[in-house]
Amino acid sequence: MKIGIFGGTFDPVHLGHMEVAALAKSYLNLDKVIFVPAGCPQLKQLLPSATGKQRLEMVKIAIGDNDRFNTSDLEINRKGPTFTIDTLKEMKEMLPLGTQLWLIVGADAFKEFNKWENYNDILKLARICVIRREGLDMGNEEFNHLKKLAFENNVVFINKITQHISSTKIKKIIKQKEKVKKYLNPKVHDYIVSNGLYKTVKDK
Repeated sequence: MKIGIFGGTFDPVHLGHMEVAALAKSYLNLDKVIFVPAGCPQLKQLLPSATGKQRLEMVKIAIGDNDRFNTSDLEINRKGPTFTIDTLKEMKEMLPLGTQLWLIVGADAFKEFNKWENYNDILKLARICVIRREGLDMGNEEFNHLKKLAFENNVVFINKITQHISSTKIKKIIKQKEKVKKYLNPKVHDYIVSNGLYKTVKDK
């Protein structure tokens, strides 16, 4: 059994996230992708705007009845900083023996992989799927240490560029009262509106 673990703040979850999950599932022939909304992310400078329960609910809405995807509340229920290594350990215990884990990350996040808590142990628990993002050149010298790490471990790069949109951009668009429907599942958009989310987001 092959399971993809897709972590992120998902604040909010958008169509780009869904594209990444579908792309990884197809490319790696995964049985399922589990979305794991972060609690208090280790390397994020700003805390999520929406609550953990709201972000989890938005992911559930975005997934709908798609049985290829699932969600986990492991991290939003965990107290203190969120560390990927802890999540993978818990997932290993919960899933059937012999399950192969794939950690799905964007190239921008993988750029700081050597700063993650116990990153060498992460490589022992899961293989890593890195999704290339628009505007981030994986050929830069700053990636040299990661190229060596990737070569020596089970790291796969998917070089298809996904649509260029971020949750931060979506929040700014909402604040400016511009239309964001093209970036969101319609039901997620309705949830944001009905709950009055992101209208007081401060610029960085």
